[in-house]
Parts: sequence; C-alpha cells; structure tokens
Amino acid sequence: MYPKNPKLKGAHINFNRELLMNGEGLMSGGKINYLTTILEAPEYIFMPDSVVSGNIEFQVQPGKVGTAEFAEAKGINAQLHWQTSEDLMNISNRQEIIRLEDAKSTLAEGVFEARFKEKLFTLYEGTDPATLNGNLYVSREGLRGEGNLTRRDFSILSVSEELFEFSVTRFAGSNVEFRINSKDRDPYEYDKGYFYNNNKAVLLGNFVDFDFDLKNGQCVIRPDQEFGDFTALSLPYSEYRTSIKEALWDLKKRNITMSGDSSSIFTSTIFGNEDYNAENLVFNASSAFYDIPNLSLLVEGVPFINSADASIVPEDGKVVILKDAEMQELKKAIVLIDTLNRYHRLFDGNIRIKSRFEFEGDATYQFVNVQKDTFNVKFDKFELIEPEEVRKAERRKGTVPKFTFAQGTVTEEDNFFITSRVLYKGQIKMYANQEELSLDGYIKLALSNSSTELNEWIPYKSNKGDEVSLALEEKREVDGQIITSGLHFVSGANELYTTFMSPKRSAEDADVFLASGVLDYAPAINEFKISPQERRDGTSLTGNRLIYDDSKGSVFVEGLFNLVDAGLANFLKISGSGRIDIANKKYAFDSFLTFDLPMDFRGLSLMQTAVIEKIPVKTITLDKNDPLVNKIAEIAGDKEVQKFAPSFGMQPTPIPEISKELKKSLVFSKVNLEWSEEYKTFYSVGGLRLLSIYDKIFDEEVTGFIEVRKSADGDGFSIYLQIDPDVWYYFEMDAGILSVLAWDEVFNDAMGSKTSLAGIDKKEAFIAKFRAIYGAPELPKKPEEPQEEEETPKEEEEDDGF
Repeated sequence: MYPKNPKLKGAHINFNRELLMNGEGLMSGGKINYLTTILEAPEYIFMPDSVVSGNIEFQVQPGKVGTAEFAEAKGINAQLHWQTSEDLMNISNRQEIIRLEDAKSTLAEGVFEARFKEKLFTLYEGTDPATLNGNLYVSREGLRGEGNLTRRDFSILSVSEELFEFSVTRFAGSNVEFRINSKDRDPYEYDKGYFYNNNKAVLLGNFVDFDFDLKNGQCVIRPDQEFGDFTALSLPYSEYRTSIKEALWDLKKRNITMSGDSSSIFTSTIFGNEDYNAENLVFNASSAFYDIPNLSLLVEGVPFINSADASIVPEDGKVVILKDAEMQELKKAIVLIDTLNRYHRLFDGNIRIKSRFEFEGDATYQFVNVQKDTFNVKFDKFELIEPEEVRKAERRKGTVPKFTFAQGTVTEEDNFFITSRVLYKGQIKMYANQEELSLDGYIKLALSNSSTELNEWIPYKSNKGDEVSLALEEKREVDGQIITSGLHFVSGANELYTTFMSPKRSAEDADVFLASGVLDYAPAINEFKISPQERRDGTSLTGNRLIYDDSKGSVFVEGLFNLVDAGLANFLKISGSGRIDIANKKYAFDSFLTFDLPMDFRGLSLMQTAVIEKIPVKTITLDKNDPLVNKIAEIAGDKEVQKFAPSFGMQPTPIPEISKELKKSLVFSKVNLEWSEEYKTFYSVGGLRLLSIYDKIFDEEVTGFIEVRKSADGDGFSIYLQIDPDVWYYFEMDAGILSVLAWDEVFNDAMGSKTSLAGIDKKEAFIAKFRAIYGAPELPKKPEEPQEEEETPKEEEEDDGF
C-alpha cells in the first residue's frame, strides 16, 4: 500500500481477509508492521492519505530506528488514525474511556473497573509499568504521547498541546501537571479525578517540564519558562509552594534537591491553597532539600522573611520547615521592623514565625537612621508584660498574651529619628512582637525643604507610635515664601511639577492641585499623608488629599484638578486621582471628566439615539465605598451627593440628576490620562469609560482618544469616540471654538451656528498623530462578511461500543 510515499518505507501489511471496496473506502483486516510497532485489527479503512480503525491491538517494541527511540508500549481495543502522508500514527483510547465512563452507572459492580483496566495503554512493562489514558503517536521521530500517565509512584497530566517523548530509558515532557505520590498506587486503578487521589502528594508540579532518567532513577522537574516566577511546585505535607528553577527527584535516595537563584520564591499554603492568601508566608531562597521519609524541608539562601511589619533575617540564611508549614525557631536572628523601609533593627533574636501577620520571640532593639547609622536604645532590661490596652479584654477570655517590653530615654543630643524625617526626644517603649513604639515626648520634622517655623519641637504623645500627625494649611507663608503641597504649572512654560512642604518655583505659577488638613506619617510604608479632617473622619466625600512616599519619591493625589486654564475650565472639569514619579517626571491620572460642549441639544439627542442602538442604556447603583462616589462628589459637591447616600447600595442612583454639573454633553467615569512633557499634553491611555451623554447613562468602555493641550495661547482638547467601526464622533475645542465631525451627516447638519465642521482630514490627522506619538493601538475595524461555504454531507460514525 502507498508505494509512492517514501516516509512509509519499511511498512508491511499482511491481510487476513479479502480487500473490500465500498462507499466508505478500501477495507480489510490483518497485521501492520511499521518501524517497531505491530498493529492487528479485524478491519482497517484505507484512504488516500490515511488508515483508520476503530478496534486495534498494538505493541511497540523498545529500540531505535535511526536516531529515533521507541519505548515499550502496548494496548488493545484502541483507535487508529494513521496519517500516512504526514508519517504520524495516532493510537488513542481516550474516546473509548470517555464512553466507558459515561456508561459507568449502567454497568454491574466490577465490570467498569475491569474494562477500564484493559483499555489503558501500558508503557515500560518490562521495568516499572506505567499506564496512559490518552494518545500515542508513532513516527520516524520516535514515540510521543499525551494524556494522563500514571505509575505506582507518580502521575503526569497533559495540560497543553506539548507531547511526551517516550525513549527506551527515559521520557520527558513540557507544560504538564506532575505528581509524586506519597504512597504507591495501582497504575491500572480508576481515578475519577484523572490526577488527584485521597493521599497527599509529596510534590505537585503545575505547568512544569520534566526529564525522567529511568536507568538512574532520577527525574528533573522545572517550571515551564512560559510562566516566569509562577509558584509551579508545591509540597503538600510542608504546606509550601515554590517557583524554584529546578527540582531533582532521586528515587533511590528518596529526596528532592531544589536549586534556583535569589529570585526563587517560597510561599506557604497553610492558610489557603492560593499564593495570594494574606496570611501565607512568602520569601525568597536560592536552594532547598526535601527529605521525603522525614517530610522536612531545609531551605537555604533566605535573605529575609516578612512577617507582620518585620523582615526577619535567619542566621546563615537557613530555615527548616516541618509538616504543616511549621517553621523551626530561628536563633540569633535579625529583625528589621517595617518591611518596606526597615527603620527599626533588632538583633540576637529568638523568633518563632507563625504566619505573614504573626511572629513571636525576643530580641535587642536597634534603630537604623536615614544615614544608615545605627542607634541602640538603652533599655534597662527585657521583660514579658501584659499590654495595658488588651489586659482586661484578654483576661476575660482566660489567657493574657505577654510581650517583651523595654523602656529608655532619648535626648535631643542623641539626634534620634523615630521615623524617616522625624526627630524625637523623650520616653520610648517597645513591645518586641509588634512594630509599634509607645512614645511620650517631642517631635519635629527634618524635611529637606522645611523652614525654621516647621523645625520647632512639637509636643507628641502616642500609645502606638505608628503615626505622626500635624495640622497644615493649604498655603503657609514662611519668610516671604508660600509653602504648599500639590501640583503646579510653571507660568508661561506649562511645565508640570510637584511640591511637598516646599515653595513654588514662582508665585505666578498656576495651582493644579493643593492639599491641606492633617499631616499623618505612616512608618510602616514610609508615607506622609495630607488630608482634610472631614474626609479623614468620614464626614465628607470631598477634599484634596496628598500622599508622599519618601522612600520612592512618588506622590499620590486625589480630589479636584485644575488641569486647564480659565478659558477652557467652563467646558472641561476633572476629578479623580493621580500618581507622580517625581524623579522621572511621570504623571498619570485616573480621571473623571465632564465635557460641556457648546452644541445644539438636537445634536446631543441624535448622538444619544445612535449610541443607544449600540450600547443599551443602563442604571448604576452606587456603593458608598465606590471610588466613583468621591469622583462625582468633587464635581457635583458634597451636599448634593450626600442627599443620595441613604439609597447607596439599595437602588439605582440617577447620576445626571444629582447636579447640573453632571448633566453634560459627555461624562467619562474613568479615563487614564498621562502627561507628555515633550508635547505639553495630557493624553488618554487605553479605553474610555463612557458614563453618560447628557441624561442617558451608558457606563460602558468604548474605544477612543482624548488629548488635552496646554499652550501659552490657550488650552484646547480633542475627543475621538468610536462606538463601533461605523459609529464615531470627533470633537475639537481650540480658542473657545468647537469643531465637530461624525459618521452621521444628519448629526453634522444639526450642529448649528455654535460649532464648525471639522472635516474628515482633520479627524484622520488627529488619529494618526495620536497613534504615532502616544503609541495607541490601531482602531478596531469592521469585520469582513464571511463567505458562504458549500455544505458537505457528514460521514456516518461507527458505533464502536465499549
């Protein structure tokens, strides 16, 4: 058969009955020898480019043909699809097993298990047999396969299109789930989960590559490169997962040696199986050794472990993890309290880490100041005490936890920083199992831009020691300069810059954003926060707040923004939040925008009608914790929004009815704006969340671009909305004149005398410019109409039974 196909050289067919030709093709039965594979079936169907059979018995002899290797394999009641033109012989039991599973409930006791066993393929029967539920592929490249591979001590499950490679003394695969069994199992036993069973695994690998050396009894397991730092390997008895680069399973020595680099992650799962569970420990390590009989994990190269607000540095970078994520007590550990900036240092620690939020033990307090110098607070002695604030409540429960306590005195001459930029003198107390210090003394800020007025010692008392609070005005004049915290435009140059407790470059510079209220400092994250008292205590939804991250040199602002000049402010209002990278001059805003376009209402009505045909009108039920509420309140006013607060979360909120400031031509609830210093523009990134058109709510992300231009001659903006490839609108405002163009000529004609027609060239030029300089993606295009295909009759499927 197939004499002209060079790929089938060496294939032999012995027929045991006559050849039969009918409407299905050329048929016969017999034995086929191909490469090292022997097939036997009562019936084959020979087609021009393939051979198929619904019931074959096969055996693959171990050996080599050229450079290709073939493992030992066999099976019965299998299906064959031999693509002779492609040199690819597919032998499958998958469909037969699925049919068997579907009929399980109808079979007598024991019948299902017996049939399931005989339908499985067997590999490496002469050594340590493994079974396969899936597909085998025979070709001149060797023996390949996919599906669920099970041996007494492991299971492997295909989760991608990558194939297993079955050689004589090794097999390998990519992108699989891999399980090392804690107890031997019968590989022919039915496992309804196809991979999991009642016994915990020693090791589980998700999306991993493996290479199994059968001769030496070793298996290398690696996370697939496609998934990067994904914690692909898990150790269920230890309740840990890891992204370590490689694991070597030694079957004879009964251990697993893991190796990686400093970026390898270990994370516990004792508080939940997901890596992101809040209480699970997460830390880096470079290597590990798992003793299977003792179920103990020695982890090495650990730089630190974060627990609560502390980084705990184990001696020699080693930790031992026992069953159920129990970590052995760390001796001579260093404790760096505050995981972000590590301001407070303790040493000679005896630490027991329980979770990401809890550790206990004792240590000597040491402080590291901003110059990286250390300061040891002179404590009389360490003792275990009952904290006053929890003593009574805990006593009622029957147990009172005790914590290490010490007290000392810090003088002005000590130059002691309680946090970055905050000097302290007075009494200091420390509870060793917490990050907080209890303080009773005086503080002053040590900011690089601070004035003498702000450098006076201020009485300060804190039971927790985790906040530094000061009252600040929006503008404070110090030595003839106005000290502010906010965003500003350089007068005439339109250069955007930030201040924090510092003067503006010029008194003439325009204020984009100003913060005032109470200054709080959070040492755990090294942040200064300025926020109005009313917003701070939850009595108001409005008010500008600013957060300055002193370690990153970044600023977060939230409130109302004056991004445009007075001439454009009547047409465009902006609220929301912004993130500023000061050093790199990067400004990004999560913006709420209202555009009051000077156009006839007829045009707005036509636009509403056209959009409704593509996007249904919606209702929105605001929740009091929704950030959109604050954005709306900044535009509409706190009182107006508070009127609707009782109905939040219970009934739809008629947003356009809250205030006339929200019943505008176009309202966007979320637009990501970034600042271009080069072009002096704010430009949108990604989609535009269209909230409403005048009094109709859509709340839908649409395709489009928004650009706000800053210029000495006056600010301007452009808007391009593409509801779908056929429905689009373009608006441009410059020098107080609105230009409009839309897909709809009726809309264009309805603009009236208040606007001018933009012209298609101007619209196309704006889109081309936006994509060229801001890197916006190509706009969606209308899909081509599908061509009709002739319907071909389906061949009758053969019922193979079970």
